[in-house]
Amino acid sequence: MRQPLALAALASLLLAGTAGAEPLCNRVATFSVPDILPQGRDRSRKTVSEIIAASEDGKLLAYTDAGQKALGLIDITTPETPRPAGFVQLEGESTSVAILGDKAFVAVVTSGDNVKQPAGHLFVVTDNDGVDDSSGETQFFAFGPVAD
Repeated sequence: MRQPLALAALASLLLAGTAGAEPLCNRVATFSVPDILPQGRDRSRKTVSEIIAASEDGKLLAYTDAGQKALGLIDITTPETPRPAGFVQLEGESTSVAILGDKAFVAVVTSGDNVKQPAGHLFVVTDNDGVDDSSGETQFFAFGPVAD
């Protein structure tokens, strides 16, 4: 009889301690993924942010968009007002992304639904320190495949 009471008391203490805790994720803004699509792109075609990576300085998000066969980039320098930072068309379905330094490494599947003979590449995306004079926005470039 004492053991169930002791466990109930312990559970009550643990729950009471977490009741006033701050949430682990506090949403500060949302971003509509179709807003990043370039002008003239078919907006009825499926688009989705799937795998997301953040830059070390916390100012850029990169996400895979398998439906559009692309990599989307979002400027979160001011987290409350995220802005489109780029949209890089890839030669296949982007399935994973990691950001190291000033480069995003993107795993790209090129074999479609062929699971018996999978094929793909690793693409490297960088801002190349270039700024487009007409828009003032950073331009991103995909270099790849760097590996088969």
